[in-house]
Amino acid sequence: LIPLSWIERALVDPQEKGQGAAYAGFDVAEMGNDYSVYIKATLERGLFNIYDIDFMAKLEISPLTNWAKNKLDNDNVEKLVIDSNGVGAGVYSHLKEEGDPVIGFRGGESPLASSEEAKFSNLKSQAYWNLRSLFERGEIRIQKVQNYKKLVSELSTIKYDFDSKGKIIVKRDKDKKSPDFADA
Repeated sequence: LIPLSWIERALVDPQEKGQGAAYAGFDVAEMGNDYSVYIKATLERGLFNIYDIDFMAKLEISPLTNWAKNKLDNDNVEKLVIDSNGVGAGVYSHLKEEGDPVIGFRGGESPLASSEEAKFSNLKSQAYWNLRSLFERGEIRIQKVQNYKKLVSELSTIKYDFDSKGKIIVKRDKDKKSPDFADA
């Protein structure tokens, strides 16, 4: 989906987070082999700047919610997009009830704009294709901060195909672990 050369072109040495609006993505996992990953980025003059990549493993809902709440309180992000399917639904609900600036993301839902429904199989495929476009246009930077190599590794191995209706669908190798860093 995203050629490694595009990702490598986006890598930059660590720097300040930037002055733009701050956003975060949170892919939630619980007690299995997957990670809960929290990634922060700023958006300034049309350029996304990923400046922090953090993760935790094997935490239950309450500690995960507290971890995310602590991040929100300390990071001053405008919006936190949370994978609100499965385990993430609990974290999302708790944070939303507390009035935190969260947006639920359910990748299996229909694409956002009706004109996009004809092109993409689901919202996750649409979102990944939009991410692909950011890399292609050079509108994203990944600072070489802690854990950036995990993100690069996952982004560079995501594949896409076409479903039975000819729509783009993002796929992952069933034998591999979930792309937690890429999903965040």
